[in-house]
Amino acid sequence: MHKPQITVEVAYVRPGDQFLVQLHIPSDTTIEQAIRLSGALERFPEIDLSVNKVGVFGKAAALKSTLHDADR
Repeated sequence: MHKPQITVEVAYVRPGDQFLVQLHIPSDTTIEQAIRLSGALERFPEIDLSVNKVGVFGKAAALKSTLHDADR
């Protein structure tokens, strides 16, 4: 049985560079899973999920939080 799919965007901005990727993922995907799926960690090795804070629409969120359709 397929889980419902949602669409989210993973964004990362640093001086002179912007990263924005749209993902179509299962509805039970966590923030951490989406970041890993986006390829951001490979492109920006300075990102350390054990140190850097993450958020959804600018509000702090836990890596284990589940995403909702249209989250960024």
